[in-house]
Amino acid sequence: MKEFDFVVVGSGIAGLSFALKAAQHGSVAVITKRKGADSNTAWAQGGIACVTSDEDSFELHVRDTLEAGAGLCDEQVVRTIVTEGPEAIRELMEVGVHFDEREVSGHRELDLGREGGHSKRRVLHVQDVTGREIENKLLAALGRSPQVQLLENHTAIDLITAAKLGFATEDRCLGLYSLDEKTGEIRSFLISETVRGEGGILRDGRGEDFMPRYHPRGSLAPRDVVARAIDAEIKRSGAQCVYLDITHKPEAFLRERFPHIFETCLQLGIDMSRQPIPVVPAAHYQCGGIKTDVNGASSLRGLYAIGEVACTGLHGANRLASNSLLEGVVVARRASAGLAREFPKEQDHKIALPEWVSGNVQNVDELVVIYHNWDEIRRLMWDYVGVVRTDKRLQRAASRLRNLQREIREFYWNFKVSVDLLELRNLATVAALIVDSALLRKESRGLHYTLDYPQTDEAHFRHDFVLSRG
Repeated sequence: MKEFDFVVVGSGIAGLSFALKAAQHGSVAVITKRKGADSNTAWAQGGIACVTSDEDSFELHVRDTLEAGAGLCDEQVVRTIVTEGPEAIRELMEVGVHFDEREVSGHRELDLGREGGHSKRRVLHVQDVTGREIENKLLAALGRSPQVQLLENHTAIDLITAAKLGFATEDRCLGLYSLDEKTGEIRSFLISETVRGEGGILRDGRGEDFMPRYHPRGSLAPRDVVARAIDAEIKRSGAQCVYLDITHKPEAFLRERFPHIFETCLQLGIDMSRQPIPVVPAAHYQCGGIKTDVNGASSLRGLYAIGEVACTGLHGANRLASNSLLEGVVVARRASAGLAREFPKEQDHKIALPEWVSGNVQNVDELVVIYHNWDEIRRLMWDYVGVVRTDKRLQRAASRLRNLQREIREFYWNFKVSVDLLELRNLATVAALIVDSALLRKESRGLHYTLDYPQTDEAHFRHDFVLSRG
């Protein structure tokens, strides 16, 4: 058994930012299921939204966030995160993040980008690899801290809580079980939101700019509107995709602003300075998660959730572009201070933890079954729980997921635990929570759009649903 003052699961911007702060108060373990740099943060191409210009204001950033969130944002949380953003940006710069600058009237200033849903340019970026740059600089800073241990290829199995150990005191999180095992990786390429923000125009197969029919901001509409519009155009035309056209921008600008995207497109036979880029809707971000306050504290004492895994109230029914990195770093700062106050080191006492117990049988067909179930969940979520939903499709998904979860539970407790099996269990759990929540919402709001209830119902559904295990 290894003991640390703080255990962090995940090595994205939220986890690493928290670990750096927590290291000032005690020992920290950062466990991640792959390499340290393999996180959603590393794939965040666009940038981090923050008010840093005199032409912008906190009020405008708050307004844009609330508008994108479609009535489900917690306004106080939004204001807190937006106003604490500049200090978080300063700390990122202190660990070595060099955001792009431009020369204006003989002096250097931040080169701010604009993305869908934003009324002003406020997105700080490092070319088109912002997340990767932040990730690498935070990992380097962590490597210089003797208080932090990075445990790669460790997959979390389950939380250890006082209730599970039979303690009669207040329930709290005491630690977790993790599996140390190397895994493979699958990479895919995401077209950055900033291509739209820099003037990219969505066109159909005939070259027509179709977005003005769906939203006053056209191709700069919030991403939930854009996803539904693309889906509608594909279904209407029978085409396999629509096109993102930025050929009106000079090649030199595109190579400088989007070097990674430009090179990747060339490898796929597309010169984005001369040809439009084929695009389709894709799952991009999870709005919702473990319910927390603005400090990252959950209902289980000692368990904090930060970043995409959490639901602070910032994003509401649809995340505003580039607010995710901002949330991760701001809430991490608040969480580290909160945990240090809540659990000072003098409260330390030894707890005897039981060994993890599950089945020990190994089955040569295990991977076949796991991959089949994994693929089935992916397909049913795309077919039944995608951009456009109906109750009938959601009920079909719920029924199949219940059966799959029964199969997975039997497999989980009877056979030797593996990374693939843990991932399948987690995938099925999250899928079921998404479907159950969607069935409860008898309206359309933000990224949730159902043909059965196409209108927003302010009287009955202007609130989140919190699901808990019985």
